[in-house]
Amino acid sequence: MFKKISSLVLLLCILMSSFTGINSVFAYDNPSDFKVNFTEINTNQKDTFPVTRQTIAEALDKATDKLIEKFDDSGFNYQKHWMAIAINGLGKKVPVSYLNDINGGDLPAANSGQYGKYILGILAAGGDPTNINGKNLLAELCNLRDMKNVNTEGGIYTTPFGLLALDAVNYEIPADAGFTRDDIINKLITLANPTGGEDGVGFVLTALGKYYNVNPEVKTAVDKVVTAWAERQGEDGGFGAGAWSAENNVNTAAQVLMGLCFNGKDPQSEQFTKAKGNLISFILSLQNEDGTFNWQKSNAGSLSMATEQATYALDEYLRQLNGEKSIYDFTEKVLEPIDITAPEISTDLSDKSVNASVLTFTAGASDTVDGPVVPVVKLGNNEVEGINGTYKVDLNEGLNTITVSASDSSENKSEKSFAIVYNPKTQEIPDGDKPKVEIPSDNDDYKVNITSEDGSREITVEIPDSKSSKVLADLPLNSSLPEIVAVKGNVTALFPKGIKVTSGNTSQIELITSKDTANNDIKNKVNDIIPSGKKLDSILQAFTMGDSAGIEFDGYVALTFKGMQGKEAAYIQSGKIHPIQKYESDSAGLAGDKSEYAYDSGSDLIVKTKHFTDYIAYSASAVKAPDNGETKKYITLSVDKLTINKGNVISPVQVELQSGDTAWTLLKRELDKRNISCKYRWTEAYGSVYIQSIDGDGEFDHGSGSGWMYNVNGWYPDYGATKYVLKAGDTLQWRYTTNLGADLGEDLGKWENPGGTTTSGEKTTDTSQKDKTQNKEAEEKTKTDNIDLNKIYKDADSVSSWAYKAVGFAAQKGFAGGNKGNFNPKANITRAEFTKIMVSVLGLDIKAKNVIKFNDVNEENWFYPYVNAAYKAGIVSGSGNKFNPNEKITREQMAAIIIKALGVKPIKPTTAIKDINEVTACFKEDVETVTALGLLVGDKGQFNPKGLATREMAAVVALKVYEYRNGEYSQKAEVKKYIEETGALMQKTVSNPAVGSIGGEWTVLSLARSGIKVPDSYYAKYYSNVEKKLKETSGKLHNTKYTEYDRVILALGSIGKDVTKVYGYDLTKPLADFNTLLKQGLNGPVWALIALDSKGYQIPVDKEVAVQTTREKLVEYILSKEIKGGGWSLTSEAPADTDITAMALQALSGYRDNEKVAAAVQRALSFLSAAQQKDGSYISTWSNEASSESLSQVIVALTSLNIDPKKDKRFIKNGNDTLTALLAFYAEGGGFKHTLKGELDPMATDQGMYALVAYERFSNGQKSLYDMVDVKK
Repeated sequence: MFKKISSLVLLLCILMSSFTGINSVFAYDNPSDFKVNFTEINTNQKDTFPVTRQTIAEALDKATDKLIEKFDDSGFNYQKHWMAIAINGLGKKVPVSYLNDINGGDLPAANSGQYGKYILGILAAGGDPTNINGKNLLAELCNLRDMKNVNTEGGIYTTPFGLLALDAVNYEIPADAGFTRDDIINKLITLANPTGGEDGVGFVLTALGKYYNVNPEVKTAVDKVVTAWAERQGEDGGFGAGAWSAENNVNTAAQVLMGLCFNGKDPQSEQFTKAKGNLISFILSLQNEDGTFNWQKSNAGSLSMATEQATYALDEYLRQLNGEKSIYDFTEKVLEPIDITAPEISTDLSDKSVNASVLTFTAGASDTVDGPVVPVVKLGNNEVEGINGTYKVDLNEGLNTITVSASDSSENKSEKSFAIVYNPKTQEIPDGDKPKVEIPSDNDDYKVNITSEDGSREITVEIPDSKSSKVLADLPLNSSLPEIVAVKGNVTALFPKGIKVTSGNTSQIELITSKDTANNDIKNKVNDIIPSGKKLDSILQAFTMGDSAGIEFDGYVALTFKGMQGKEAAYIQSGKIHPIQKYESDSAGLAGDKSEYAYDSGSDLIVKTKHFTDYIAYSASAVKAPDNGETKKYITLSVDKLTINKGNVISPVQVELQSGDTAWTLLKRELDKRNISCKYRWTEAYGSVYIQSIDGDGEFDHGSGSGWMYNVNGWYPDYGATKYVLKAGDTLQWRYTTNLGADLGEDLGKWENPGGTTTSGEKTTDTSQKDKTQNKEAEEKTKTDNIDLNKIYKDADSVSSWAYKAVGFAAQKGFAGGNKGNFNPKANITRAEFTKIMVSVLGLDIKAKNVIKFNDVNEENWFYPYVNAAYKAGIVSGSGNKFNPNEKITREQMAAIIIKALGVKPIKPTTAIKDINEVTACFKEDVETVTALGLLVGDKGQFNPKGLATREMAAVVALKVYEYRNGEYSQKAEVKKYIEETGALMQKTVSNPAVGSIGGEWTVLSLARSGIKVPDSYYAKYYSNVEKKLKETSGKLHNTKYTEYDRVILALGSIGKDVTKVYGYDLTKPLADFNTLLKQGLNGPVWALIALDSKGYQIPVDKEVAVQTTREKLVEYILSKEIKGGGWSLTSEAPADTDITAMALQALSGYRDNEKVAAAVQRALSFLSAAQQKDGSYISTWSNEASSESLSQVIVALTSLNIDPKKDKRFIKNGNDTLTALLAFYAEGGGFKHTLKGELDPMATDQGMYALVAYERFSNGQKSLYDMVDVKK
């Protein structure tokens, strides 16, 4: 039980879950007149009552969720009107089925009670009771007999609801109605019987509440009832005993609560507090774990009725506490017609049988309100894209279901389904040893059945050249094929006798299905593989063989393209094109040991292939420079997006070179000529233009290392395009990269990026709005031992952020130096340079006796002593009598040197290296070992063994090797392992992250800030769920609990989303209301400050709020709540609490140039140091045992203050530091426990994960956990 209470408090404190409320009480003109005493009633009762707002809010959340879940369950709902009122009262959307039912004819019985409930329910659901199928229910209410004759026919269960409905919108009773409001009020005064049943009298007092302060007779009658109720109240705080049974019940208690609230009476006052509880505690005591309420403690009764009434009564109580409008107050509601009509679908589809697999049809939809609606079309479970209302699908053999659905903005949905049966026609094989199958030239698909009995035959299938539909061959299972020759126009496919299908669809293959050679997608794909200096002339043939997914054989099938000697061939599989290498002859191709090859034979082009998919034959020719005289000069330009499968933006073409042209000016001119979009900006740091995007694809659109790079004659300059002056004959390529050039064979620095993120190639400006202290500390975190690279290297700004610490470390230790004041971080490093680094890291004797005899290493060379020392130590070797000192070192060579230097035994990595087969055999164990140890890693599972290493990458490797030798790297590797395991667990257990303190924002933030690989679709799901939440709540995540916004701001910021434009809402705007922030106590300002400072967001100016939030006010408020002696608590009363103190430190971490802040921080650190237990852990004031959450918050706080939680002596007790203490809570396989003896806990896992991430970022010199200026969009 204590664990549950402790977790609840932690949810309140750490996960921002405290509650405040909802806009005008009926009985009080000034909401502040109505107060509830939340002090303890007596010592023995403090755990029971008075009940806090937080407890009531959590109970309401559970109950409302259950009402929405069960809304259309006829076995649960009692009266949907009350369910609608309860759901709307909590700010949630009433299911559309409610209004649909009413508009469909579900109308009230002819009495004011029924009419009143219907009208209130319709208003709660967003409907207009003055126009229900043309009927004005309010007008009809005034014409009811029991209203016109209210004095004689008014009743306790009818008349109150008539008045409530009229007052809900201040409806003016017609002059000729035969009664007035005063008539109703006077009748209700007579029904306010102190001895009457509390249920009915509760209805009466609820209706009279509006008039309590303005009508003395009402006040007198109500006060008498209230006094009588207090006398009859049960010892457990409940009501109802004697009326319905011998036991109190929740329904009666709910109506008493409504009557008290509407008349400004405190249900938790001493008057309504008995020995065993008060009215609120009694109601909550009947709530079940699933959110429903029982009727009585010993009798569940009608769960629906009890849940409906308890929910809206508790909601009304919270509204009255917070000075908000009653659940029956719809006076500000604008009555507009509600759209309940679904879109109408139009399509030419029908249930039918077809003989062609490709089916084309039209589909559309139109809505009476929204107009044209684009339908969702699915073949089975797969969505189909259409073009201008026309859809094309490829049917599967047998039954296919096509569904067309359409939804409008009001969530009305219509749907139609169609059964399409596809079966190709069968074409029989004639008798004989060499039968010829002739396929008809119609539009139907045909199937040729080949069986095992045909094994000795030679079958020819002749397909008309003009036929566009499919011809299929059914194959015998697990059998060798007979000789099959398929002929279509000038293409022949020869299956040699005895060949077998080894993978893919072994029962059926497609034979030469023609594709459109004019298709732009095919042309673009072919253009992607045309070499520089050539251009595509034409696509000669394009067809499908096998199927698009691919089929493989145990031998070669020959494709003959007649009359196409000298042409080229390619194949497309899974959307990617591959050129087919051409050989001099069949025997040469066979010797090449490839799965496919091509050669010319006479006047024909032959392709031999062991697999089937889409094949293409095309012609290409050399690009000729235009003959415009000797005065003009030309270069070859190309712009491509091959790495993201979008082909060429500009295929290789010769363009005129103008005097003074740079790589930038020529590109800009040619893009403008072709009306191709380009975004760019000037970067002062590099004196050059920086390309942001070309043709719609820009930096970070396809990963943190994506963007545009240029090369000239194959070389990628390490300076801006504005500075590179072109000369005649140059080849200029602008290429899109997804990982800083690794996919282009250049700039492999990203391979060693510790955090998985990189800079864009320009100097990043810190746009944070924090003060000078934060900027200074952010700078310190990216440098090692306060080394300022700008004082060492002129090109310090070009060092990647992930390598900054390592380059500084290498400079400090003398492991690596520069050249003429530059470090040249992006330059490829030579074998000699890397050898020097490793010798320096290992501390080898460079004055050792000379032992090397390489022809290319002489004693006068600067690198001689380093090569000599390394060779003597067995770290390096040469090739024959050469060392090749100036040769650029590859990643696999680097791996070999590292392993020899460390002398570690071979180990296998936990995850497979995808390109391990590309590693030279003698280096395989070395590559596997450095990968397993994390000393040299790859990207997306690839090691890129032949890639060239850069100087900054070598610096990172030097730092890792140094730490490994000194025992520091193992701790980092262990933390990384725990992060990866927990990240995998999170993605598995929280597969659909949504808005919520558990399974939501903290999970998203932890994963995003960790740098581990997470599919883009995961973050897309979360963003979609945020949009959905905003849509459902009309942009209001909560009325007063603004930490909901803080959480979402942090999560969205961590994945690079603009929080000021989410589904049309600015999530920072609510934080401008300072008074509302304070309703959550210290939580509000603390998390608002953390969220706002995470990316330096400006606080919106909101002229409608009473007090405008400023950063100064937030800081001042936090300081004002400091506990004497240091630290903070949730209630701002002693003693200080570790968790709240740590959170306050996180918020104040960037404001320590303020003397008051600096002093408070030091006092808080002293408190945390003193509060630390002997085993390094912490115990919150809300608990009696250590928890992982407390440790997590302290670690995040320390790292935000640039304090090492593992090394700072203030936070080490008996040799136990905070990080080691946290890892004691780690669960094998991933995740964290709340307590040492507890089970895996989602809250503990979220916090433990982001604490480890905070520490790893700190140790890697990266931005702190909540400092997200390094996150790009």
